[in-house]
Amino acid sequence: MPIDIKAKDRLRMQILEKMYGAVNGHIHATVSEESLAQCLELGLDLVGPEVDYLVREGLLRRYGGRDVSLSHNGMREFEQAQKHPDEPTDHLVALNLINIESMVDSQINQGSPSASQDARTILSPLEHAQAVLSAVEDGLPSLEADKREKLRRLAGELVAVLGFVPDASIRVPRAVG
Repeated sequence: MPIDIKAKDRLRMQILEKMYGAVNGHIHATVSEESLAQCLELGLDLVGPEVDYLVREGLLRRYGGRDVSLSHNGMREFEQAQKHPDEPTDHLVALNLINIESMVDSQINQGSPSASQDARTILSPLEHAQAVLSAVEDGLPSLEADKREKLRRLAGELVAVLGFVPDASIRVPRAVG
């Protein structure tokens, strides 16, 4: 399986970002590798080797065991990357920023020809509420009478709550309204 160098670069940048935030720019404050892994929601098996790399490159310093601090060079390089995100530093890749004024139901795929992406449509709360009400309408006829009445009452309460939302245009199913 090929090694994803770009993913390693992104993780290294995330580690420096978390370190910088955790120590508030103080080079003598330390953070454990375990805490970094937890903040990044990753395992120590992924974070540890990248921390080791950053230590070897002089961007982090190790203080006994698994405690690390941001070195002066690490702070300078991180700040440089933040000031000029479109330019690479000695150890950090440039961020690829795209400014898009408006986009609806579209995707941008950047990278190599074999790059892949995953797109998910996220409903707004109102769209989600409408989907719930539509599902209620579709499912009511197949329910037993007592469950049908409970679900009808719950859907009615949802409609009542949505009545307090400004500019909420919700289609109320016949079975509920």
